[in-house]
Amino acid sequence: MREGNPKPIVANSEELASIAAELHQMRDQINQRHQIEAPIYGYVWLSLKLAQQLEQLAQLLCIALRRPIP
Repeated sequence: MREGNPKPIVANSEELASIAAELHQMRDQINQRHQIEAPIYGYVWLSLKLAQQLEQLAQLLCIALRRPIP
């Protein structure tokens, strides 16, 4: 079997990094206001964790696609 093409995954990974940066900015703004609304902060926190897990998955997929399967 041939090696896969990780280019689409890398492109999505770049978009994911942009989303994660925006979520970090939102979290910082919430912290600066000192008016933390639990549901909003929780949503941002969960979204950041999901973004981190998706980035890890993208890295694993890139590794898997570069490696030929015997």
